Amino acid sequence: MSWKNSTHMMLGLGLATVASLTTGDAQAIFKERTLTGNATNFCQSSMPVFDVQIRKRPLSVQNEGTASAFVTCAFSSQEEIKLAVTYFHSTAGTPQMLTCTGVAGANKADPEQPDPVYVVKSVLLDGAGTSTQIVWSPADFGAVDALPGGALFGLNCNLAPGMGVDATSIVFREDVG
Repeated sequence: MSWKNSTHMMLGLGLATVASLTTGDAQAIFKERTLTGNATNFCQSSMPVFDVQIRKRPLSVQNEGTASAFVTCAFSSQEEIKLAVTYFHSTAGTPQMLTCTGVAGANKADPEQPDPVYVVKSVLLDGAGTSTQIVWSPADFGAVDALPGGALFGLNCNLAPGMGVDATSIVFREDVG
């Protein structure tokens, strides 16, 4: 192959590459993702005083004490969180009410960031060990598409004796395009 033919071929390849880079606008492609884990991944007792009562088991973070104890769970994502789900159970033998506070956002270190938003939810646990869920959606926080505060969500729950956090899940949209 001559120098002239080689140069023309290289020039043609170069122009084709430039043309492919400049044709049309890039389109983002989003895929819904779910991050799920056992409570031991994301939850712990809220204060050292509760460490004596809270046991991290392979399948749950359980209050094995004789008094209520607070547990905190924290989640983060690369993208805005669309939904947060937490599963609980109670082995107390009788139905018990569980109350948790979901917090969307972070401490206000930047004055341009929105204030965190708090939503309290309660659910009756049957006492027979059946897993029951609490779901936090954008509507709970007065939002439309995602939880306010973007990619951060946490919760604090008051676990009565016998109650446990089983698993947690967040749903988010990831740009894969």
